[in-house]
Amino acid sequence: IAEARRRERAIITLLEAGESTIWGSTANPIDGVNFFSATHLADFNDSGSSTWSNYNSSTLDVVSLDNIKAQVTIMQAVMDENGDELGVDPDTILVPTAKYEGLKFLLAQNMVLSAGTSTSNTGAGVSNSYYNGKFNVVRVPFTDANDWYLVDSKLMASQGLSPWLSLRYTVPDPALELRHWDQSSDFFKDTAEIKVSSHVWAGAALAFPQAIRKIKGA
Repeated sequence: IAEARRRERAIITLLEAGESTIWGSTANPIDGVNFFSATHLADFNDSGSSTWSNYNSSTLDVVSLDNIKAQVTIMQAVMDENGDELGVDPDTILVPTAKYEGLKFLLAQNMVLSAGTSTSNTGAGVSNSYYNGKFNVVRVPFTDANDWYLVDSKLMASQGLSPWLSLRYTVPDPALELRHWDQSSDFFKDTAEIKVSSHVWAGAALAFPQAIRKIKGA
């Protein structure tokens, strides 16, 4: 459990810094912009090619059908290397804990107000039959209480690649994974106890920006 949480925290840290982190590496950037950017190149090798966006910097509340619809529409315009639509259609929303229940409640309604929220008692009612059940809402312990992310899990499955990668390294030297303090150790001499420590070698990286979009929240 502790190892799984450590991996989760590493991925969360990467996502939250994605709009200020070069995609690839500083020495070898893939298209010269940050992982979350409004100006990704369609063709990474052509600086004059069309651009697409996976980042919205202006703050928008996720608990709003109008905001979700607008951001989904922008994400659907993500391009392939030829400048054609890649076919992105997000089906998952990652949200912080503070927004989770509000969004789940909104998307579960058959009728909502035209303003896109279910918290006001004014406005005309509209059907929510399309978005009701469309999205898998995932609660993530993000540091920011408002930012949210659209993800296309179908695209991830077809491409065999996730927006992030997390790998565990099996070290060739057992001493680097398990360390023992037996009766011959100074630790035992000082405490009259023996112990074993376990060390996990793992790394994480951002990998596939086409399948995810970050929206600054409000």
